[in-house]
Amino acid sequence: MPESATHLSLVQDIVDYIENRFSVLAGLIVLTDLPTSERADKPPRVGGYAPDVYAAEVPRTTVLIGEAKTADDLTTSHSRDQIAAFLKFLSYQQRGILVLAVPWQCVPAARIVLASARRSLNCDSSRVETVVLDGIVTPKVNS
Repeated sequence: MPESATHLSLVQDIVDYIENRFSVLAGLIVLTDLPTSERADKPPRVGGYAPDVYAAEVPRTTVLIGEAKTADDLTTSHSRDQIAAFLKFLSYQQRGILVLAVPWQCVPAARIVLASARRSLNCDSSRVETVVLDGIVTPKVNS
């Protein structure tokens, strides 16, 4: 099933965020599930799920998974399981980051989904950094 324009826009927001925040990482490889991506450039499956964006620094010190969720998709059991699988995988990385992009009106629900997944995995913020993008404003990078 083709992705909605909203979903594709949220995926692009994740890519833009990575380009802005991590431009200093020379060895960062970014793989996306955008329609313009070649098959070989698609993200690997993580915990049985295919993320929208997968970025890794070479050598692998930073690993980032980006996932875009529309309002209809955010609170489904599939999405909750997917987010938990991504958090679990990232908790084993030297520096794991999960970026969740949602429409602005879904930010509170996204934070609840992330907090619930963290609690179920006993995964605190010192193990995996989480970022919620609201589809409107990209968080500024601290200089």
